[in-house]
Amino acid sequence: MITPANVSFGCDPEAFFTKGGKVVGSEKVLPEKGILAPPLKYSLAHTGVVLDGVQFELHTLPSGSPVGVGRELAAAFKLLKQHLLSLPDIEVCFIPTVTVEREELATLSERARVLGCAPSLNLYGIPSIAVDGADYPQRSAGGHVQLGLNAPIFSPYDTDCDNREDLVALMDLLVGNTCVLLDRDPLASARRKNYGRPGEYRLPRHGLEYRTLSNFWIAAQPLTCFVFEMSHLAVSILSTALTQKNKIDEQLMSRVNPKKIVSAIMENDLQLAQENFTTVRDFINEVKPGPGMGLTAETLPAFDRFVEGVQEKGLQHFFPEDPVEHWCRPDEHKGWGTFLAGVK
Repeated sequence: MITPANVSFGCDPEAFFTKGGKVVGSEKVLPEKGILAPPLKYSLAHTGVVLDGVQFELHTLPSGSPVGVGRELAAAFKLLKQHLLSLPDIEVCFIPTVTVEREELATLSERARVLGCAPSLNLYGIPSIAVDGADYPQRSAGGHVQLGLNAPIFSPYDTDCDNREDLVALMDLLVGNTCVLLDRDPLASARRKNYGRPGEYRLPRHGLEYRTLSNFWIAAQPLTCFVFEMSHLAVSILSTALTQKNKIDEQLMSRVNPKKIVSAIMENDLQLAQENFTTVRDFINEVKPGPGMGLTAETLPAFDRFVEGVQEKGLQHFFPEDPVEHWCRPDEHKGWGTFLAGVK
């Protein structure tokens, strides 16, 4: 049995601004310090929208639930929408990979042309960015997952308590590989030559930043909840294994070839990702994780129908609304379970 782990969730997904259909640097749209909501009492952190090279980035405060992540994203999107009222010729572009015209790159500051604000680590030793951002016109929008972790996985106060690399491997199988089934961006494999490779992560003081996903999951709240619920499943498996010393994580990971996980993510290989997911399906049917962990034995058939629908019609068939408008709607958004129950 998997015991739900105590974990907090945050994110910093990216997107682009366009003018007349062409990408423009975020420094031409946002103030230097971004647009930020007032910090909470006793906190210096902000929800808001900030510069991140050519892209802009949505910052959220940590939340104790995937639905809470959605509330934070909604707050950031509302700030953005309000700011753009004074810039009617600027639009938001959620395409994960874009080409910036060289003339536009030349007008941006040196800081905006840099690729990557800080180096990433990689579980498999895959090299980091190897191109010069000043000359390289392609840019990608990441959908990085932030996880606030506790013992027995990680404690900043105990140097012997750090099992985050084991968590990265689980995240690749449960989150990275599974999202290949949904994120069918034709430029995904090209994006991963420089961004979002399998096993890509950072080690912030709060826990783990998983950097493999694109921004596809900010299209709508159900997708956001799905990504963070599957992340919760990964954390809970490792936490259960370490607490109960039952090696449930090894039981899962020993069933799949790590090279196949890497290849499925790196090449956005649907067939290979489906093969890897068979392992995940069997595991879920055996251990029967509870609600709030992405998929259960009962919801797997509906997930299969959803994946088939994505292959046939695309994600936009299920989520046709403009993301800014979606997140700024005052009514309550559907969570993952509610959405999946309606997939026929």
